[in-house]
Amino acid sequence: MTAMVLVAMLLAAGLLLLVRALRPSQPSLGEQLARLGAQTSYDERYRAAASTARSHTSKAHRWLARRLAGTPVMTSTIDDKLSRDLSLLNVDAAAFTATRVAMVAAGFLLAPVLCFIALAVTGGSTPAVVVLTVTLLVTLVAYVVPARRVHSTAESRRADFRAAITSYMDLVAMRAASGAGASEALADAARIGRGWPFARVRLALADARISGYTPARALGRLGEEIGMHELQDLSAQLLLADATGAQAEVTLRERARSLRDAQLAVAQGKAGERSQTMVIAQLLLALGFMLFVLYPPVSNFMTAL
Repeated sequence: MTAMVLVAMLLAAGLLLLVRALRPSQPSLGEQLARLGAQTSYDERYRAAASTARSHTSKAHRWLARRLAGTPVMTSTIDDKLSRDLSLLNVDAAAFTATRVAMVAAGFLLAPVLCFIALAVTGGSTPAVVVLTVTLLVTLVAYVVPARRVHSTAESRRADFRAAITSYMDLVAMRAASGAGASEALADAARIGRGWPFARVRLALADARISGYTPARALGRLGEEIGMHELQDLSAQLLLADATGAQAEVTLRERARSLRDAQLAVAQGKAGERSQTMVIAQLLLALGFMLFVLYPPVSNFMTAL
């Protein structure tokens, strides 16, 4: 029994050291002052956000990310959907894989520790099947949780991106109505907007000028990279209008209106779901109140019988 307790204590100490080593370090005062005093544009700050976040992670995390970059462990665990979500969130795939591997290792070590502690407290015997089952469940949860968190955050950011793209289409249509070409309208409309969606569009257009792509095709590539079919549709409409010589103003306005209608329908659906949830909660509250009121007389009646 004493040996098992010592083993559990050693495993717990190793787990604490692992968590401490992988915990992000706080930026120094000099880094914070440099960031506050830097006179950079929003686009430059947005482009540097991912590298800044990586620089504030621990040395052990960066070392593990470098070792996992391009390995079969990373390529086999990150599918296309997860890759698009990570690109939308500006999260490096190797850093995400390092986080997932660290959580799986921590869960694999934590489960036996919990079982040994429970065994030491209760003084009973824990079958090996139970220990193995708990270890597998904890490891599975540690593997799934990071991806679920990334998916939920990415869906929330895509909703914000859709709202921004709707306004962007209106701005492009207004600029095209004034006689500007497609490339000029896309660039001018992107410069008007503020926030990270417009910054992402501006950076995509800037990269397109360097790579030799047209702005319309650059939007399609951006939509494919981050999983936004609205950008791909906008790119296809602009390319079609450029090829046929048609006016893109009416098409863009109609597309923006349809996107707003779709977003309104989604908002109404969520509001209806929340209303139904509130009705169920009110019914449960009323049922509990009725049980609270009727229990004393029913209890007295049953006792009298």
